[in-house]
Amino acid sequence: MNWFVKLLLLLFSLYNLIFSGHCQGFTIKDVNVHLLEDSFRVSLPDEPGIKFVGFNVNVNREFKNFEAGQYTAGVLAAANDAWGFDVKRKLRNNDVVHVWVGVQFENLIYRNRISPIYIINGQASSLPPEMEQLQTTSSTPPPPPSPPKPPSEAQNKNQGCQPTITELPVTKKNLCRDDLIFEDNFDVLLYNNWNPEVRMPREADDSEFVIYNNSLVIDSGILKITARLNPADIRNGAIDLEERCTGSLTHKECATANRFRSILPPVISGRINTKNNFYFKYGRVEIRAKVPLGDWLYPLLLLEPHNVEYNMHFDYGQMRIAFTRGNRELEWNGSDIGNTRLYGGVVLTEATEFRHQSMVNVAINTITDRQQNFGGAFHIYSLTWTPEELILNVDGYEYGRVECNFSPIYNKSIWKRGAKNAPLDKFFYITLGLGAGGHGDFPNDVQKPWQNTAPLAQLKFWERRGEWIPTWSHPILEVDYVRVYAV
Repeated sequence: MNWFVKLLLLLFSLYNLIFSGHCQGFTIKDVNVHLLEDSFRVSLPDEPGIKFVGFNVNVNREFKNFEAGQYTAGVLAAANDAWGFDVKRKLRNNDVVHVWVGVQFENLIYRNRISPIYIINGQASSLPPEMEQLQTTSSTPPPPPSPPKPPSEAQNKNQGCQPTITELPVTKKNLCRDDLIFEDNFDVLLYNNWNPEVRMPREADDSEFVIYNNSLVIDSGILKITARLNPADIRNGAIDLEERCTGSLTHKECATANRFRSILPPVISGRINTKNNFYFKYGRVEIRAKVPLGDWLYPLLLLEPHNVEYNMHFDYGQMRIAFTRGNRELEWNGSDIGNTRLYGGVVLTEATEFRHQSMVNVAINTITDRQQNFGGAFHIYSLTWTPEELILNVDGYEYGRVECNFSPIYNKSIWKRGAKNAPLDKFFYITLGLGAGGHGDFPNDVQKPWQNTAPLAQLKFWERRGEWIPTWSHPILEVDYVRVYAV
């Protein structure tokens, strides 16, 4: 959530400053829900004295308390006599919308949970389905009740449990759409969730110029992964990660020494994953994060395949929940591809110039006019993965969709062994990390110190450190939480 909503929720936690529902002549009115073509609008009628409104919205999941919702927004101004928030989600019959709002009226904060809103026959109603049906029947006395029957699938739907396409290795009983199936708020680093990676990435031709070596901390509920210069003798030293190494001996990810004009990886960083701890097939991932700022840095907010079943690197697909380059300005083909632009989707090729084929993007000024780049604040990055498509969101704004039919574009015969959406038809796990340099994410024809295919690329990168280190104003990936929901 953005700074405004975070501040609002902080204020809501101070009970002595808050009035619930109504007080001193002000009452929070019920919100309205209007169904749109591919979204819905939650709105509160305007009245003199209201200064801002914070919306928290859940679909098919009740609030246990005044907690952050699946969809959140802070609204600073009314429009057309209402305070509104558009949720980029299509509602279906039998969905139930739960809302709580926080309102600043004059100099006081009020909050209230709104009665559930039911979607019935394509319309929003404050009455549950059974009451709606009673209102539409005649006044004829009802027949005597029949003996109770086991609940049908339709009845289960009316009770709020919608069918899900999400798969887990061990399926939970009664798994419903929108169920929270994974959450980490980083109060501590939970090793039953995360595996720290300790290795030098060399498994592919596009590997980063880093050593992943536990450069991370938990600070006040925030995971912080930091990139810093390697203090070792880059030109003449050697590295042996010994038994701590989690990498591949085949790819020499555990030990290296200089040969000829090669050097040791010049940057130390961190990377963690949920492999073997949590993996899933189809779902919605939400990550609240602040991405790094600094030349040639980039966040790793990924879904990676649990088992590599499609042969070579990137034939198996790497989903990017969010990707930004840390450069404040970086021009390529007449466009700025630096930190003013966010990308999301899937990478299916090592070739830098073609990686955007299955990704969508959005500029920061489309999302907000209060920031110059994505690294300036926390944002909620979201990827919804279904067999048909990937849906990308930032702060509740849908900025694109990627159709999951890749064979006509890439023509990889190995995918024929899978489903239509191969290679995204297998189980995937979550990866969080911070990369620097590398051969894959910065096109050759941008102004940079190295060429992607050059044998001495890492050396050229390090030799120009006097130019890029001063730009590292925030060489940190900060993650507030990770949540995964069934779809």
